[in-house]
Amino acid sequence: MSRTPIQNICYVKVLITELYDDICKNNFNNLKTTIETCSQVIINACTENSAATASTLFIQERSYPYTSNHAVDSATVAYLLAREFNHKDIDITALVCASLTMT
Repeated sequence: MSRTPIQNICYVKVLITELYDDICKNNFNNLKTTIETCSQVIINACTENSAATASTLFIQERSYPYTSNHAVDSATVAYLLAREFNHKDIDITALVCASLTMT
């Protein structure tokens, strides 16, 4: 059974939280793979249902650290705006990945 777009965004917040914890321990082994995976999940969630995905911006997720919420919310907004302005897919992917690295 697949996850809904909202569940996917929550899943990404978990992955980003774990990644940030690893980085704090000087473990950068999963950085590239995790950022790429999270980026693709966000893009797929927005493509499937942009309104539902955007609604996650208004949900106060206290179970995730501020840094994770901020990075994933920024990546979601970046995707939605870039798509609205008809940016190329490769540029959108790079923008979403960059947004996820903000702490």
